[in-house]
Amino acid sequence: MGKFTVFGMGFAENMPKFSHTMNRSFIRVFSTSSFVILLAACGPKNETVKTDGAQEAARTDAGTKEYTLAENGTVLEWKATEKVGGGHNGQIKVTGGTLGVEAGALKTGKFEIDMNTIRVDDITDPKKNAKLVGHLKNEDFFAVDKFPTATFEITAVEKGRVPDSAQVKGNLTIKGITKNIAIPARIVTDSTRVDVAAAFSIDRTEWDIKYKSGKFFEDLGDNVINDAIQFKLALKADR
Repeated sequence: MGKFTVFGMGFAENMPKFSHTMNRSFIRVFSTSSFVILLAACGPKNETVKTDGAQEAARTDAGTKEYTLAENGTVLEWKATEKVGGGHNGQIKVTGGTLGVEAGALKTGKFEIDMNTIRVDDITDPKKNAKLVGHLKNEDFFAVDKFPTATFEITAVEKGRVPDSAQVKGNLTIKGITKNIAIPARIVTDSTRVDVAAAFSIDRTEWDIKYKSGKFFEDLGDNVINDAIQFKLALKADR
C-alpha cells in the first residue's frame, strides 16, 4: 500500500482509495478547522526563513480570480522562546486582504496584520499579561505607535512536488522594513474558496527587533531571548 501526505504526516491507504476531489476535501478539513492541532503535531518544518531584498509584487491579469480574506478561519499565531526554557505565545489579527487564483493555482495576494491586536495567550494573570502586551508594543519590539500595520505581499508562488504544496515568496514588512521571504505552504483552491496553511520562523533582528538578542548585547547570560519568532498561519479566502 502507498501513502498520502497531509502536512507532512503519512497515512497508510488501508481503506478504499479516495478520489482526487475527496483527497482535497480531506486536506481542507485539516488545513482550516483542525489547523492548530495538525500544524502543532506534524506541520511543515518551522525553519527560519532566509531573506532577500524586496521584490516586485506578482501581478494580476484578466484571468486572475480574486478571493477576499475571511475573518473566520484566518489565524496568525506567534511564539517566542528564551535561551534557557520559557517563552510566550499568542495571536495577531490578520485584517483585510485578497488572494488571486489563476488556472486553479494561487498567484497573487496581499494582507495586513494589525499589530495593535497582538495578544499573549500563556499568561493568565491580567496585570502581567497587560504588562507584556504593552512591552511588545513599545520600542523594544514592534513600536506599534509608529508602525501599527505589518504586511505580506506575494511576489511568486512555486508549485511543490507534493500535491497542494508550494513555496510562497513574498515581501514581509515589519516596522517599515521590507524583506522578501519564501514560506513553505499547503494551498487548496476551488471555485469559491482558498485555504492556505504554513509554519515558519523569522529572525526578528532583520526587522530591527533586537531586544535581548545575543547578537547585539553581551553579558546577557541566561536572559537572552532567541532571535527566531515562530509563526503558524492559516488563511481562508472566499469568492
